[in-house]
Amino acid sequence: MKKSILLSFVCLITAGMICGCGGKTVEVKQPSVNSWQSWDYASKNKPVVITSMAGFCGYCKMMAPLLDKLAQEYKGRNVEFVFAFVDEKLEEIHEIVKNAGITTATVLYNGGQFAQMMEVESFPSIFLIDNTNKDSLLVDEWYGYSESHIPEIKSKIDQTLK
Repeated sequence: MKKSILLSFVCLITAGMICGCGGKTVEVKQPSVNSWQSWDYASKNKPVVITSMAGFCGYCKMMAPLLDKLAQEYKGRNVEFVFAFVDEKLEEIHEIVKNAGITTATVLYNGGQFAQMMEVESFPSIFLIDNTNKDSLLVDEWYGYSESHIPEIKSKIDQTLK
């Protein structure tokens, strides 16, 4: 199921809470209870980098700023970056977002269903999904913390955008 994935698993609703990060704000969103059928990025026809993360994960906290910096590089270039935290406590996610300095990527909490669907066994788990055609396909995936993931992800995004 992971290799050919339809991006129709989460419909985002605004939780109405904003996290201040270095003068900027990042909206933290929560999937609705019955929402894993229509994800609002599915219609955007763009590659999506989704990172499954956990608040207790030190490597996630180290990887988040690197991925957010990459998201800043691709801002306006038809690529979406999403951090899907498996945590349910919004206050903890706000603290992580603030401490990591996340300013660009969309942040979701209570993303355990996504992690379960993608068979995540370790954090962080990073997925590049090509949503530019009718069938969304998993392009590549990376696991754990490694700065070497960033140029690899960048290369795969650039290939997907061509």
